[in-house]
Amino acid sequence: MNFIDPVTIDLVGRALSATSLRHSVHATNVANVNVEGFKPSRVSFEQHLSEVRDRLGRGEKLTAADLRDVRAQTEVIRHQERIELDVELATLSSNATHHQALLRLLDRQLGLVHLAITGGRP
Repeated sequence: MNFIDPVTIDLVGRALSATSLRHSVHATNVANVNVEGFKPSRVSFEQHLSEVRDRLGRGEKLTAADLRDVRAQTEVIRHQERIELDVELATLSSNATHHQALLRLLDRQLGLVHLAITGGRP
């Protein structure tokens, strides 16, 4: 018996990994804001979820193996001449909020498992 859907846990884990990577990438961009010739990077993750969303929308049942290609990837933005510091900082802030929301989701799911195991007793 699964208290938590393994696909959900896998997706949340992958999303947490993506937010961690995104934070690191944008922090590197900020740190190199005044370095001439530095090309910023971005993280793509949400785009990789489109197939998963489509399949779930059609009512398909997914397994963790179906998610093996859904992962965050970094890409250098070659056409960008300089780093927009305000955009990078806003992205960092938004990413931190997203990461916290994912952690709250995971905490609630695990809290339900704790309640089921303990019968609601502390």
